[in-house]
Amino acid sequence: MHLSPASLYLNLILLELLVGAQGQLNLWADRKLVARIIESIPSNGKDYSSLKCPRQRPDITQHIPPQLFLVLNGHILQEVYDKILHSVHRPLPPQIEIIRLKWRAGLERLTYNISMVSLNKTLLFDPLLNVASYGIIPAMESDVQITLACTGKVTGFAAFKLHLDIRREFEGLRKIPRIDFVAQKYCLSKQRFKRFHIKCDCRAQCQKLFPPVYFGKAYRKKCNQRCRRDLSSKRGTSRYNYYTHQNQQQHIN
Repeated sequence: MHLSPASLYLNLILLELLVGAQGQLNLWADRKLVARIIESIPSNGKDYSSLKCPRQRPDITQHIPPQLFLVLNGHILQEVYDKILHSVHRPLPPQIEIIRLKWRAGLERLTYNISMVSLNKTLLFDPLLNVASYGIIPAMESDVQITLACTGKVTGFAAFKLHLDIRREFEGLRKIPRIDFVAQKYCLSKQRFKRFHIKCDCRAQCQKLFPPVYFGKAYRKKCNQRCRRDLSSKRGTSRYNYYTHQNQQQHIN
């Protein structure tokens, strides 16, 4: 196939732009995580003391992009970063125990230094990361998983801090400004955690068994009562014990 000089020049420009985008640092969250957080946060200004079970919000989630970037092609998106900085006023709900972000360095050789610490260890253990505190950012897309494990001792708001410093490996220069912010999570006591999750599990189960389109409210009410009674009994207790037992095992010194 013969290409004219103009076509060849245009193709080279497009190739350069494509390689440039793929060769830069990117850090983002996918739509599923963002939607789950939004659907779990109390709506209409309600406080966290009267938690409601998560409800799907297609009216909101359809406007969320497939990837919500904090760093795009080597640049921090300031609008997104500012919203994270102000998220201390909108704590993460108790349902959000794992935050899974994605990153890639592309063609650059980048090192990172990351740390997370709980500012209220009575309520929240130090967050766990699935990556080392120091290392090289993978060239290809990779997960960064953050586990926010509450202690289950009492109910309340727990702040935690994140620090992320990214540099070029050989030059030692910062690739992007250092990321530092404090956020909060609303933690439940072990008893409230169990009651809340039983309520939400039963609600989801009964909605599926008796959809409102075909069944009246009385069917779902009776189903909920039976479901909560069964799950609150000794037979159903073990499935909700992971909250305390798993978290304690993860944080044994």
